[in-house]
Amino acid sequence: MHIGIHHLAAVLAACTFAASGAFAAPGDAGPIAGAIDAALACSCFEAGELRIDATRSLADAGCSCAYADQVRKDVREVAAKVEPLAPGAPISKEAIALAVERELLPRSPDYERMLRYDAERYRYFLENVRCVCEGCKATVYFSNCQLTCTPAIVYKRRARVFLALGISVDGLIDFYMTEHNATHAEREQVTREYLLPKRQKQRGWLVPALAIGGAALGLGLLLARLARRSRDKVGRSNQAEDASAAAAPTDPASDGAAAATAADDPLSRRDRAKLEAALDDLDLRGDL
Repeated sequence: MHIGIHHLAAVLAACTFAASGAFAAPGDAGPIAGAIDAALACSCFEAGELRIDATRSLADAGCSCAYADQVRKDVREVAAKVEPLAPGAPISKEAIALAVERELLPRSPDYERMLRYDAERYRYFLENVRCVCEGCKATVYFSNCQLTCTPAIVYKRRARVFLALGISVDGLIDFYMTEHNATHAEREQVTREYLLPKRQKQRGWLVPALAIGGAALGLGLLLARLARRSRDKVGRSNQAEDASAAAAPTDPASDGAAAATAADDPLSRRDRAKLEAALDDLDLRGDL
């Protein structure tokens, strides 16, 4: 089976260092080297072919082979070169990630294949974040960038490294935005809203929905208030009419006429009705 030249060189170098006992065990790594070990998959040559086991990392004590030891040696050399992003600042994950990108990955093309990152988070970054490469359209996302777009190539690789080191997608986007704005004039600055237009579209329906709901609620309250005021006004008008009628002076002449009419009538309506009913009964029996 054919073995690549860089694979063969790596195997020979690993065997040489293993024979000299120059390798440190996974547990002997410092915090920086330990973080890088955890970001890389356990990889060993089997039957002349590199087997990458992403379920385990180089930090796993069970990951033991000459090639894994060679990778750990490279990791420790890179860890010694990690520098803070700003003078006097503590070492951050971003600083470690940049050292891996700058110092470790160029040592072997297999190292990039060994990165252990969340594929779903990486896909989200590619499909939702704009690429601000020179010459790219404003609507182009990283997933649609041309293969010749160097900044896109760099940031796709950087995204894999950052995610492998445990940096969140939001942290990656913030770093990307900050780095871009630091090298561009104020009129060319970008914001998260610009970089993530899809997220804004997904949230965009909420604003009109809230506006419409608020307007409907306000209209309902206004109509209820107007109806209540109308009812109150009618009630006050009726009360005023009743009070006016009660307070109005009576006509003595009309009252006297009514009293006289009632006095002249010897039978009330009820008595007259009873009398008429009795007369009808007598007529029916033939008594009349």
